[in-house]
Amino acid sequence: MGEASRRKDLDRQADRQAKEHELQRERIRLKRHQALIDAGQSIARTFIRWAAVVLVFWIGGRCIDSIAGKDTKFSAVVELMTKVQADRWIAYIVAGVATGAWALERRTRQRTIKENAEYVRELEKKIDPRRSSSGLTATGKPRKEDVA
Repeated sequence: MGEASRRKDLDRQADRQAKEHELQRERIRLKRHQALIDAGQSIARTFIRWAAVVLVFWIGGRCIDSIAGKDTKFSAVVELMTKVQADRWIAYIVAGVATGAWALERRTRQRTIKENAEYVRELEKKIDPRRSSSGLTATGKPRKEDVA
């Protein structure tokens, strides 16, 4: 009876291993299938983006063709803008907006670094309790005595 029960146990174990191998094969097949789907979606997104860019330029070209060589309100606006040097003022406005956006992003980034500093420090201590500090402040800047 001991021999028969051992054979049953071996058969059950072999069945379990066969099922596990089949599950692993199925997982691999599904991962490959998912990778193909992801690649197809990426290609489709890229194609749609470029098609939109081409469409915008094509429509813009058609608009310019329709007014080329004609005296329109648009040409009067362009002439007025060149007289008052609007290009210079537009450049100043764009530079001011870009500077303001940079300052806002910088403040937001520093605030986020400061808020997450303690949390990150705790996680790093859990991973490696002997880890030493870089010596940066909570906002990610070097200490004053290190800069001098």
